[in-house]
Amino acid sequence: MSVTPAEVGSFFVSLVVPIGTGAVAAGITAYWALHRFYYEKWWEKKHAAYNQLLDSLFEIKAIYSFAADLYQRKYEANNHFEPEPPGEVDWTRYHELKAQLRRFHALAPISLSRCTRELLKDFFKEDEDTEYSVYEEGFPDFLAYGDMSKIVKGLIDAVVKDAEKELKFK
Repeated sequence: MSVTPAEVGSFFVSLVVPIGTGAVAAGITAYWALHRFYYEKWWEKKHAAYNQLLDSLFEIKAIYSFAADLYQRKYEANNHFEPEPPGEVDWTRYHELKAQLRRFHALAPISLSRCTRELLKDFFKEDEDTEYSVYEEGFPDFLAYGDMSKIVKGLIDAVVKDAEKELKFK
């Protein structure tokens, strides 16, 4: 029995089509799997960045609230010629948190949205204005810190809404 060149060609063509189809299908599957893996990892990194940002904001809000309460009690004690209540505000921790927020602001184009970056920029402006009014204009510190606590609460709410949109929560 002899094999003709046409039969050999037909045999190889019948092998090439399934192998080629399998290779293309494997390539497409690998591409989509890697794309999905990359997207999920990126989503996890953005989620972690928003969580860290919100943790810092909650801590700053707590510091402002504590400072507003403590300084109001000290103010009232001084007006009634009573001893000042004990307690100190952890301004060192506050400055550490503010430095973290500055890093978040700087890295916002990578891990956070443009909206969150603008919100942080507005917060820094409000904070600078508050410091100026307290230390330069003599505005009562407990009122300023109470206002800043409310501003940070609004910032937290806005960042949560932005995170919901950015991370596509429903």
